[in-house]
Amino acid sequence: MRFKKEVIECREEMERLRGSHEQHARILIQEETYWRQRAKMHWLRDGDLNTKFFHTSATARTKKKRIDKIKNENDIEVNTQPEICEVAKNYFDHLFKANASMHDPVLNLISPKITQEDNEYLVAEITKEEVKNALFQMHPDKAPGPDGFNPAFYQHFWELCGNDIFEAVKE
Repeated sequence: MRFKKEVIECREEMERLRGSHEQHARILIQEETYWRQRAKMHWLRDGDLNTKFFHTSATARTKKKRIDKIKNENDIEVNTQPEICEVAKNYFDHLFKANASMHDPVLNLISPKITQEDNEYLVAEITKEEVKNALFQMHPDKAPGPDGFNPAFYQHFWELCGNDIFEAVKE
C-alpha cells in the first residue's frame, strides 16, 4: 500500500512538473515573438530564444528613429517634445495647404481622363471584402496599432471581429 501511494504521488508530481515545463516553453516563445516584433526582424523565421539579440535590435531601432532636435522655419534649433511636434505640424500644414492660385494655370490645361463609371467606382461605399483583403495583405508581424494588436491578431480573429473592424473603417 505504501508503494502505491508513493507511485501516485510521484506520478502527480511528474504531471505537475510537465505542466510547468510546457508553460515555461510557451512563455519563452511568447517572449521571443514579442522581441522579434519589436526588433522588426522579419527575415528571421525560426529564432533561438535569443531575446537579448531582439532586445538590442529593438533598442537600437528606437534610438535610431528618435528625433532629438529639429530646426524650425526660422532656422532656430528646438529640442523639447512639444516644440518638435509644433515644428512638424507647421511644416505639414504648410506643405499640404491648398494654394489654388498657384495650380490653376496648370490644371486648366489638363483635360479630365476619368470616366463617369470610374468616378462612381472611386466614390462607391467601401465593402467588407475590400477591408478584409487589405488586412490580409499586411505582414502579420508589423507594428501594432494604438490598441496594441498587430495584423496577425485581426487576421486570426477575422471571423469574430470582422464586422466591428468593417464598421470602424466605414466610420
